[in-house]
Amino acid sequence: MREKFDLLALYETSTLLNDSLEIGFILDNLLRTAMSKLLVTRSIALLSHPVHQVYTIASAQGIYQIDKTETFDFDLFPIPVPGLSEAPAILKKWGIHSLIPLTARKQHLGFVGFGHKVTKQPFLPEEASFVQSLVHMSSVAVHNASMVGELQTANQDLALKIQQLNTLFDLAAGFGATQGKEHVLKQLGFSLMGHLMIRQFALLLKDHTADNPPNFTPAIAKGLNMALQDSEIKALSGLKELVLLPNTIPQWQPFSAMGLRLILPLRIQNETRGVLCIGDKTSQLPYTQTDLEFMTALGQLTLTSLENASLLATRLENERLEEEMRLASNIQRRLLPQKLPSIPYWSVDVWSQPARHVGGDFFDVRPLDEHRFLIAIADVTGKGIPAALLMSHLQAGIQFQLATHALSDLAQATAMLNAVITDNTDSDKFITFFWGILDLRDQTFVFVNAGHDAPVWFRTGREVLRLETGGPLLGVLKHVPYEQGRIRLQSGDRLFFFTDGLSEALNPNHEEMGVQRLVQTLVAVHTPHAAKTLSMIKDEVLQWTDTAPQSDDRTAIVLQAETF
Repeated sequence: MREKFDLLALYETSTLLNDSLEIGFILDNLLRTAMSKLLVTRSIALLSHPVHQVYTIASAQGIYQIDKTETFDFDLFPIPVPGLSEAPAILKKWGIHSLIPLTARKQHLGFVGFGHKVTKQPFLPEEASFVQSLVHMSSVAVHNASMVGELQTANQDLALKIQQLNTLFDLAAGFGATQGKEHVLKQLGFSLMGHLMIRQFALLLKDHTADNPPNFTPAIAKGLNMALQDSEIKALSGLKELVLLPNTIPQWQPFSAMGLRLILPLRIQNETRGVLCIGDKTSQLPYTQTDLEFMTALGQLTLTSLENASLLATRLENERLEEEMRLASNIQRRLLPQKLPSIPYWSVDVWSQPARHVGGDFFDVRPLDEHRFLIAIADVTGKGIPAALLMSHLQAGIQFQLATHALSDLAQATAMLNAVITDNTDSDKFITFFWGILDLRDQTFVFVNAGHDAPVWFRTGREVLRLETGGPLLGVLKHVPYEQGRIRLQSGDRLFFFTDGLSEALNPNHEEMGVQRLVQTLVAVHTPHAAKTLSMIKDEVLQWTDTAPQSDDRTAIVLQAETF
């Protein structure tokens, strides 16, 4: 009759346990059923954790002063063998003296422990047999519940990863469509707060304008004060791997004091270009490996998007500047002579090549009346837009002189032009300038040289002279006199005007061409046409410079007399 009752109890217990998938419920019922059969007042169930090599308390009955968070090393327990065995000393303090291993499918799951019987008698063989059968059935139920729990956890992790991947895909699409830094940073904040429930975070980006020493500045910070000292910036610049806080290494202790829990470096091309600083979750739960993987992917995606946004902004700005330079170049070309005048008994040609879209060289060849022709050349300090603006100022001054004085006195006109330039330019800006008037009635050339490279006068069959008469640069001193020179030209004479972009042109060895080489080329050319003479000079300059980049604007004018 007793055996029939035990079998019925085992059957009912087995049905109850196998219907449950909660390990705590299974072990609680196991202990209570065993205690009633064995007449004991204390029992405990321990579960094995092979990864950490410890046992944890899963259930305890009749033990009131127990810390269920306590763990026990494997080394403190006997090797699991079937049947009852003596409990280790660590459990005897709670009145547990006997152990039975929990084993299912040759897998050790833990131990069940019991105290002495209230009768002080040893366990009877039938009692031990009953409890062992009960433990065996419970072990199977625990194993099944554990497998289901692991499966549920795996499904939850998979669902979380799918959700995070979908989030990353959505963010990648959103980041790819945006053109602004603010939108990218806002999406980062929403993702950290919405998916990980983080309320304290900061993204620090490397300041590319401060390489020595490097610097990191907050792009976004919420709930954190990221005012960094030099030593902290240095620590971040050398960061290559994730740092978990708090950390005993001294260089990371200031970051722990800020309330951070991890520092994640964001790297591109083996360089730490950003740092993601994270505080606690609002739930106070620790960060999981899945959390870290998501933050790493999110951080790298954010950094890449910010880099792309910066490159896009730079490209758009460059395109805007390119368009402005193109427009400026077109405007400047219109300000220069579009077509050279036809001068009786003379040929004239010009070569002008700016170093950039717009330049600081100026030239003009124009008729003043039916007998007189103006020839001017200038070189403004610097290159690009600033030089072009100053050059346009010079052009306006010349136009004013032409409109009001008709250049009756070239020296006086130069002094007035210098006064205007000096009043309206900075002290470090100046212009080298030369201009002259060719008069066909007596074949004279009246000129003023304002600090410009002296033009070359090649007198056919006689000598080479330089036109130096004049005064100082324009824009340096306001009240200075200028002197005008006068020469008489004959058939075959040549006048060669140039800017220092030719004489100072560098070859690949960084050697200057020099004025003497230009003069030698001029003397060696035997042609009555200015265009052919200038072509030979141009070829000589380009052959000299070869592959060396052009460093300055180049302008040259050849005026050549035919037979009078």
